[in-house]
Amino acid sequence: MRTGLNPDDGDVEAAVRQINIPVLFIAGGKDRRMPPELAQRMLQASPNPMKQLLLVPGASHGEAFATDRETYMNSVYRFLDTLGYNSGSLHRSVGS
Repeated sequence: MRTGLNPDDGDVEAAVRQINIPVLFIAGGKDRRMPPELAQRMLQASPNPMKQLLLVPGASHGEAFATDRETYMNSVYRFLDTLGYNSGSLHRSVGS
């Protein structure tokens, strides 16, 4: 789920502190708009214990899926599994 946070609107770290929901942060290693360092800080700022960060090396902003589809999808499935949202029929390993 995208939260609709716009980094140009202000302090995204402060906004993340106010959102107590499970979150999978996805960052591209070459992202200049939301660099990996900011994603790491947002991960640390999140109050929810169910949080993870996927860093896709070589990906620019919004290009993590296109850069490494297999890692992206498997990470999303694993995160959903930890939350109990994936049914057996929906879970599959990409690239298998």
